[in-house]
Amino acid sequence: MNSDVINREASDKTKGFRLQKLRAIKLMLETLEKDENAIFYTAIEDVEDVSHTTLSGSEAEKYYEEDKNYDENHNFTIFSPEVKNTLVSFFDIYVTSWRGSDELRLGFYTTASYGKERNKFLIDGEMLDAPITPILESLLTEPKLTDEIVRMVKSVVLKEYEAQYASK
Repeated sequence: MNSDVINREASDKTKGFRLQKLRAIKLMLETLEKDENAIFYTAIEDVEDVSHTTLSGSEAEKYYEEDKNYDENHNFTIFSPEVKNTLVSFFDIYVTSWRGSDELRLGFYTTASYGKERNKFLIDGEMLDAPITPILESLLTEPKLTDEIVRMVKSVVLKEYEAQYASK
């Protein structure tokens, strides 16, 4: 691992390991369902919790997934530490290896739900109203994000990135 990139390995390797195995198997089965002759490589705890590479001709599509095994009553928002850490980790992957690539996909899978952000929050020094739809729901379902949502997500990622890399 590049020494300039934060090591994000979990301290408890067994937590969520079953979920990672199930997700890896699901990705492999989905790939075979699309093409029974597909060539792919799948690993757990490689780049992210699950890494899945599918070869097609001379192209290699990479999918990296972060998995979070939480009680189903737990809710995540864009401000949850687990979500912010995952976004920074994905940005590290993008910057260090795949900038400009159309063959990279990043996924976040959780057994928890997404929650609504508080009514108002500070973004770039400006107090903004939370969107009606939770931001994570918009990221999941909206084919085109509004400029406001993009600005909010960008601000959250940059602020968390600065905090995590303050000593580097």
